[in-house]
This record gives sequence, structure tokens and C-alpha cells, in this order.
Amino acid sequence: MTPAKAGPPNDETLAVGAAQGFRGQAETNTNQSSSDDSRKEVDTATARLALLGFSLHELAGGGFLIARYDRVLHAPDLRSVQAFQRRMEETRA
Repeated sequence: MTPAKAGPPNDETLAVGAAQGFRGQAETNTNQSSSDDSRKEVDTATARLALLGFSLHELAGGGFLIARYDRVLHAPDLRSVQAFQRRMEETRA
């Protein structure tokens, strides 16, 4: 006797599987959107500093390292990074 073969999933099984995948998504999206926003801010600061000749590195223990061939600066948070970036942009203008 040959075992019965499972056929391709039908629309109903796909719908049930997809519905189960959305559990808890509202909470995840709220947390994810705030982390996405902060990630975008870090990426923006990284790009703008790169245009000024600096590199930005996130430190594992928190904070950031701003570096260029002639200087290195530790910034404890993103606001400090952005303040430094604005000062550098003003001096360049």
C-alpha cells in the first residue's frame, strides 16, 4: 500500500497559515517603527558625516565614535553626533 501524497496547499490552508502569522503584529510594529526611525536617523547622520569626510561607528556599549584621519571623537548619544555634524556643516559652508 502506498502512502497518500499530500497535494499542494489550497487557498484555505494558505489563508489560515497567514492569519496565524499576524498575531502580535500590532505590538511588534509599534516597537519596530521606533527602532526603524532611530535607525534612519543613524543612517542619515552616517551619510552626512561621510560627505564631510568623517566615519560614524556605533559602539557595542552604547554611544558612537566619529573618526577622520586627523581626529577621533566619542559621542555618548545620537543627539551629540547630530550636534557635531551641524557644527562641521556650518564651518564648511
